[in-house]
Amino acid sequence: MESSPSEKKRVSHAVHSSTSAFYRLSALIVDKLKPEYEGGPYWLMASGVVRIIVLLLASLGTQRISQPDMALWLLTGLFLAALACSVWFLITVRFQRTASPTLIWTQVLLDFSIVAATLSYTGGWSSYFSFLFVVVILEAGMLMGFFHGFVFALLAMGYTFFLQTPEPFKDLQMLPSWYTLMLQMTALFLTALISGHWNERINRLKHFQREILDNMVSGFLFCDLDGRISIANKAACTILDMTESELVGRNTSDTPLSGTGEECPVAIALRTGRDYVNYEYMVETAQKSNQVIELTTHKMLNRKHRIQALIVTFQDITEITEMRLTLQRHDRLAAVGESATELTHEIRNPLTSLQSAVEELQSNLSDTSLTQRLCGIVLRESRHLNSIVTSFLDFSRNPEMKREKIEVSPFLDAIRSSLMKRYPKIEVKVIREDGPSYIQADPVQMRQLCDNILTNSVESMEGQGLIEIEVSDREQLVELAFHDTGCGIAPDTIPHLFDPFYTAKKQGIGMGLAVCLRIVTAHDGDIQAVPRTGGGTSIIVRLPRRSE
Repeated sequence: MESSPSEKKRVSHAVHSSTSAFYRLSALIVDKLKPEYEGGPYWLMASGVVRIIVLLLASLGTQRISQPDMALWLLTGLFLAALACSVWFLITVRFQRTASPTLIWTQVLLDFSIVAATLSYTGGWSSYFSFLFVVVILEAGMLMGFFHGFVFALLAMGYTFFLQTPEPFKDLQMLPSWYTLMLQMTALFLTALISGHWNERINRLKHFQREILDNMVSGFLFCDLDGRISIANKAACTILDMTESELVGRNTSDTPLSGTGEECPVAIALRTGRDYVNYEYMVETAQKSNQVIELTTHKMLNRKHRIQALIVTFQDITEITEMRLTLQRHDRLAAVGESATELTHEIRNPLTSLQSAVEELQSNLSDTSLTQRLCGIVLRESRHLNSIVTSFLDFSRNPEMKREKIEVSPFLDAIRSSLMKRYPKIEVKVIREDGPSYIQADPVQMRQLCDNILTNSVESMEGQGLIEIEVSDREQLVELAFHDTGCGIAPDTIPHLFDPFYTAKKQGIGMGLAVCLRIVTAHDGDIQAVPRTGGGTSIIVRLPRRSE
């Protein structure tokens, strides 16, 4: 009798539902059987080494207490296979920093088989090697998970009962032996409980840590002593335009963090042992786009205070840098607008002198001495006008900076020698508080900055006296303190020292320190003037420090 279409449809639906249920059940079983190890590679290495030691001891002990026969040779072959698998396990963990689920399952099943075979060969549950089941369950719980530890504990218990003969059930004198057996069973389950709980706790901490890292706005990398990345969060992948699988296991020097043509800051931090803090530099991502990165490193020390790892955090500040440059341009234009009145006043005075000299020269061309005197006035005022315009241009323009790595002390020594040649009565000392200090700056502008400060000091000391340049590291800054023994500054003039065209000297334009402020600001530093006790002035410049 032929089935109706509706009945065929019901049968087809039932078959489809059964197939779907079977696939779901299979997926659930596979998911349950998948190892859940989230610890570091060091625990894997430690477990591999302990496994090899236990295998060797068990093999030697079996050889010692047993007579040579075919079963012993088969058992020895099983030991050698497990030993080879353990060595391969160590090699894999050493180079890949992890072990695949297949390798872990193979290793644990081999270990269980060896223990079962050893117990069968050496006397069953009363064998000297019955404790080895505890080692296997501990291994399963730590490397695979809570569920797996209990599965192997059940298997071990079942196998132990399988080895036990039924006679002891009838003999009350065997109760102590059964008591010992039950204690062994309890130990197996407690081992599964402890190792599984340890694994589950590690997994929870790992997931909690991952949630925190992936919700960070900044990129986060965890590197070993070779600079190899072991942890990378989502922000790091987004900023560097790489996937997590591409980053993990790769050296930071092979990522965009290496920068454009310079040694990777992470490699420098590992080599020198000095951390970077808010270090800004240019990187090029996989899409060939240039980005400005702000990077900070933090070294992790072991108990012997040696570096064991490095934490790297960074963020993309390209937009912030562009906004900063825009604000600097606006500030400079505002300063130029504010100084227009002073510029007009400064230009009007020499122009008035020029006009008067030329008018008098026109009416007294026959007087040679007067003509020479008036021509001298014209030349002097022309030079004065040129210096005013040049200083104003230096202040208002936005020159292209070519930043280089500068070691501060030798740079200052060269300036010191040049200044002492120009002013023989001036003594200049460069004082270093710490070791070598480095900055990333334009050497031409740094030279102009130091020349302007030192020229002011020489003029305030009337060409003779002592100038001390003190170099010191202040956290992530390099501080240059220029101390002179001149006439000093009045407290009420300090707020105006860096204003354009402000000067307290009889001669001078008042643009030197204003230009210094512009240079220091362009290098993300700060400058201030401080009166010295007993006379003199200190000009203190702070610039971002660059690591060696």
